[in-house]
Amino acid sequence: MTHGKGNKGNLNFLFAIIKNGIPYPLGAFNNKRSFLSVSNLCELIHRKDIFTGIYVADDDPLATTEVVKIISSALKRRARIWLLTQNITVSFAEIGKLFHRPLATKCLKKIITDFVVSNEKIKAVLHKDFPITSRQEIFETIESFIEYPQIKKADG
Repeated sequence: MTHGKGNKGNLNFLFAIIKNGIPYPLGAFNNKRSFLSVSNLCELIHRKDIFTGIYVADDDPLATTEVVKIISSALKRRARIWLLTQNITVSFAEIGKLFHRPLATKCLKKIITDFVVSNEKIKAVLHKDFPITSRQEIFETIESFIEYPQIKKADG
């Protein structure tokens, strides 16, 4: 997931859930995601020595529950994370599938699956650290949603 000021997409959806005080119900899952900060992407754009076959990602993949905590911190709120058992969550998703609800089995699988890539090749080419961490950039992205609420809409 690429993130930065003016971000549109899944991070906005998670922001809206937390801003509206809805608890994050998937706290029992520890799925990790690779993120890419726009700042770190800009660091790479001018490089000519980057070869093909490289994944570009920040150094630290984050669990969605960590992202929820970062968003809550930016909103100056306590993170509300439900630790429903995985079996209960999967059962709710099965019921959701029957009634064509958003949190159905297929959607749940996408949400709880790890999506982590290695950035070892790109780091070997750079010979330096990225200028910002995922945590820092996500926090700043959420602050931009708070400061400029009109840019947080996923549909533009």
